Amino acid sequence: MSDSYLFLLIPNDSCSTWLQNNLALCANCVAFPGGRTGKGIGAGDNYANSGVYPNQEINKLFSENIPLWAGRDSYDWDVIKDRWKAAWSQHEHYHTANPKIFMEKSPTALFAADMYVENFDNVQFIIMTRNPYAMSEGMRRTINRQDVTIGRCIKHWVRCAEQQIHNYQKYKDIALELTYEELVRDPRGVEQKIREFIPALHDVDLNRKAEAHSIDGLKSKPLMDFNSRHIQNLSSQDIREINRELEKVPEILEYFGYKLMPVSAYMYTASEEEIEEDRHKYELKNFPHVPFSLEDSQLLELGKKFATCLLTQDFEKRVHDYAINEDTNKPWKYLQHVPKGSKVLFVGAGAGREVVCGQEMGFDAYGVTMGSNNINFGREILGLDASHFVNSCIELLPFPAEFFDVVAGFQIFEHAMSPLLFLLEQGRVLKDGGELVLEWPPACAHSAGGDHPESPHHQVCYTPGQGRALLMKAGFRNVSLYYKDMSPIPEEKWWQGEQGKGYTVAKANKLANFENEWDEIDYDFILKFREL
Repeated sequence: MSDSYLFLLIPNDSCSTWLQNNLALCANCVAFPGGRTGKGIGAGDNYANSGVYPNQEINKLFSENIPLWAGRDSYDWDVIKDRWKAAWSQHEHYHTANPKIFMEKSPTALFAADMYVENFDNVQFIIMTRNPYAMSEGMRRTINRQDVTIGRCIKHWVRCAEQQIHNYQKYKDIALELTYEELVRDPRGVEQKIREFIPALHDVDLNRKAEAHSIDGLKSKPLMDFNSRHIQNLSSQDIREINRELEKVPEILEYFGYKLMPVSAYMYTASEEEIEEDRHKYELKNFPHVPFSLEDSQLLELGKKFATCLLTQDFEKRVHDYAINEDTNKPWKYLQHVPKGSKVLFVGAGAGREVVCGQEMGFDAYGVTMGSNNINFGREILGLDASHFVNSCIELLPFPAEFFDVVAGFQIFEHAMSPLLFLLEQGRVLKDGGELVLEWPPACAHSAGGDHPESPHHQVCYTPGQGRALLMKAGFRNVSLYYKDMSPIPEEKWWQGEQGKGYTVAKANKLANFENEWDEIDYDFILKFREL
């Protein structure tokens, strides 16, 4: 027997890596070291701009650019063959295999079969396809991009399946055609087919473990059927979308023996027409609108539940104190425009140094903090008066309405159990036209790693735009958004989670009278809140 070349024509997410790594265990099989693909080795180190092998943004969706992957001008076969031969020569079986079965697999190869035949002698193909539902789910999950929908994935499957049929019909004399389902359900039968197709692989054993990517990650494992686990991840809407594409190609389903998957019979659905009809029926009944309200017992229970959640913020047994310098003296950074003598409330004031800073600036400064250690430290060590440094939560302030000229909260907004309640309460104690100044971490502070590790004590770290919307809903206007260096945040950056210049700073004014800006909200609730 002479040496030959075995090319696995198998789309992505269809067991090609496992099969490659399993066959590479055969004594006469010469594969690329480390289970690498021909695409990766052929392109070399600078894959994106190699000029030797095609490339596109999402290579798993290669069928969206068939002319690229099927075009002879996209490949430099002289370079590719030299690189492949050099890589094959590094395989452990290279010097002992007799005959040598040089094996290569790249999912994109199924559109390049003609070029393989033109550039290599003694070519053989294993052509394999997988269940369209399982393959589509695997693609969407592993690509993990919002723009890669299940619709794009199933269209990719259809194009690949059409090409596989073409490949087998053209090269059936030198090809073995399989399906993933046949491989996992009858491995002994497939072994026999491989031995008959390529006698040199007489020691093929599909019961041996091989490394591959799967729904469980990259592991070395025996051959397993993952189809059902993939399909369980599909929603009924996903299945409908897949079915819409498969219904257009019944001949492909029939060729491979696949069937349309029924949407679960027990799943309730309602069309837009049904919704509109039911709305019309309801309107004809003329039910009067009754505003939602809670009974006194429910109000009491709700208060108790909220208080239980609130107590999770009393987590520090230590004194929440920190060094004061140019960067951390927030009153000095943000409130220099405030006239001396102004009544200024610092909410979430920790051990009280912000109140001291405010007093040094000439304000009639007050502070609200939580926890006995903070209160005792502020009063006993910093000398703060008990009437001006109070133990309280930020959602229920122990001050009369319209008492303060300015309320400031630094690194506290993100801790608020109810952001709307928090903002309404600050508005209640502010005088009409008074100013609210807030500083909070960027939204990325809820992501692990980086400069802002996640904090279990944060409720929500808002984007600038989210913070602005909440301020306006709570009755504030003239909302200005800044980076911590007080340079304005451009409007196009309002909805970004990561701010390159760090914390968000918002300044806003309480308005006594305002017009509704959203029809969905009755702003009388703000006036009612202020009257409580």
